[in-house]
Amino acid sequence: MEIENISEDDKSKVHQLCQRTEDDFNRLIEMLDPDKYPKARVYTQNLSKSISTFFQWWLEKNEKNWKKMERSRTFEMADGCRKKDIYSSL
Repeated sequence: MEIENISEDDKSKVHQLCQRTEDDFNRLIEMLDPDKYPKARVYTQNLSKSISTFFQWWLEKNEKNWKKMERSRTFEMADGCRKKDIYSSL
């Protein structure tokens, strides 16, 4: 199963929320006293690493797709400009 790509419209918000989630996990880990909550703290650290790894992978995957789309749009625009130049000179 292939995961969905993030739309251009949602890109900024998804990135912000992923960062916020990582920051919140870090705050939670800092708050958990290792003497009082040793297992919960380790579990939360491991969960945070897994989620962080997923977010990084998903955002990087989409970044590559956005760059491909931008290149494609740039070539389409350049091609359209060349065609206008060719036809306008006739």
